[in-house]
Amino acid sequence: VDPDVKLLRLVQSTLALKSVESVAAESAEQAMAILRAYLPDLVITDVARPGLSGLDLPRRVRALPSPTDVPFLFLTAHADQRLAERGADAGGTGFVRKPFVVEELLGRVLTILDEVPEGRDAAASSVSGSLKTIALPDVLRMLLVQGRTGTLTILSRGGRTEGKVYLRAGR
Repeated sequence: VDPDVKLLRLVQSTLALKSVESVAAESAEQAMAILRAYLPDLVITDVARPGLSGLDLPRRVRALPSPTDVPFLFLTAHADQRLAERGADAGGTGFVRKPFVVEELLGRVLTILDEVPEGRDAAASSVSGSLKTIALPDVLRMLLVQGRTGTLTILSRGGRTEGKVYLRAGR
């Protein structure tokens, strides 16, 4: 989660080096829409963002109707002891200082992912939401990552069916 699209692409391409699939969000609102529909194994978020800060995002996620223990890795240009304590209090797993070295980010991510329990239920049984908060390609990417089977129905604001996408094992 970062408003800097170039940084999002850098993080995604870095994770792809080790075949780690990712979904990007430019805002906390987009991140919350994703997290309502899909439980990832890790959230990487910038600490200082417009609107909801990276330190507030874990609290908001844990307040969802189906709270989650998803780990949070914070990216920050200002890693000091006080910020580290606030991050730990917020539920963070660690920090990576920006600008980061690719190997450091990968090392942290892979270490955290190694601690995620196998077979964790990664998704709710149904998904719903608004395309105002998350783009359709990101929704499709989430369904692919989850390996979902079913029908994605796209409705207009008036509730009229505008289209359907049929999926089998995420494809």
